[in-house]
Amino acid sequence: MIEGEWDEAMSVIKRATEAVALKAPRVQVSIKVDLWPNMPAPSTTRSLSLSSASRCWRQ
Repeated sequence: MIEGEWDEAMSVIKRATEAVALKAPRVQVSIKVDLWPNMPAPSTTRSLSLSSASRCWRQ
């Protein structure tokens, strides 16, 4: 799970897809989006923070 602003989250997904595409002949991406404005408390136990995800895909 990635939580964060729309553009930042899509950027992580794009970079991850590009990284996989360098090593695979085909990449299929499925995305499930749950928009919840003013969410009272973000999930913490199962979520991968946007900054952690970004570090994984930086080149």
